[in-house]
Amino acid sequence: MVNKITKRSLKSFLYYDLWKALIACVLVCAVFLLAFNFVAKKPTDGQDFKILISGDVIMGNDANDLFEDLFTRKPTEGGFSYEMLRGDTMFMYGSEENPEDYLLRAVYGDLNYDDVVILLEELYVTYINSNMATDINVYIADAKNFVTENAMENGEFSESKIHDYFNRTRKRDGRFRTKAEKEQGRRDEVERFKGLWLMANALEQCFKDHKDLLDKEREITRLGKKETGVYALNLGGLKGKDGMKITDLFSVDKVDEGGKIYYTADGVYLAIGNNKSENGDLYYEMLAVMYTLIKNYTNYL
Repeated sequence: MVNKITKRSLKSFLYYDLWKALIACVLVCAVFLLAFNFVAKKPTDGQDFKILISGDVIMGNDANDLFEDLFTRKPTEGGFSYEMLRGDTMFMYGSEENPEDYLLRAVYGDLNYDDVVILLEELYVTYINSNMATDINVYIADAKNFVTENAMENGEFSESKIHDYFNRTRKRDGRFRTKAEKEQGRRDEVERFKGLWLMANALEQCFKDHKDLLDKEREITRLGKKETGVYALNLGGLKGKDGMKITDLFSVDKVDEGGKIYYTADGVYLAIGNNKSENGDLYYEMLAVMYTLIKNYTNYL
């Protein structure tokens, strides 16, 4: 009888220890999961790059490579900076009945697809008249001012000034906790500023030399006042690159006088969202999209 009790007690004790071990394991896993979720970097609105495309725009085979180009190239080569953590594209399918309302909800609603929009004439006019677009030339000038104020001294890049900016603006970022991570972050920040400067200056000169790349000047009402500006890149103006056709990226189908269907990018507009207040200093990442498109589909850069 004693032996039976002893064996049963030992067996119960072993089961008890096993349950304790399992519970401890679960608790440890839970702690690690919580720690991971706390430390892991969740993209902000500015770090989650969004492109909104009207459903009547045809996206070609080259579109698969667009985000790859932007995320793999360095900023000084026309790519996104280290701050871009995610990219997403949304098509406005099913918007035929009320495309204007769909556009407003997609941009102003929870989706916030307002970094870059690619639209045909009618929706593009709605977009700029709804105070959602920014003047391309003003945007480029603003980007240059941002770089000169925060990264340059006496017309030259100052790494110490850039490091100070990084320390001031990214000190709470969970990606930069160790000394090595902070040092890499500062190097990436130098690359980001240099890339913005290169792209802004290149685009500024390019648009002066090739005015057909931009839409015509249009008048809108902003905050109750009339103003004129140039609010989009005219994708139909991106021509001349051997082996690269913009219609392989974005186009619209039309019918010629003989009834034959052809594809053109004329009348397809790329506009930049007026979202500086949401994106902060990542507002200037849209330079990379314009730079990459012109670099890929023209001989101008």
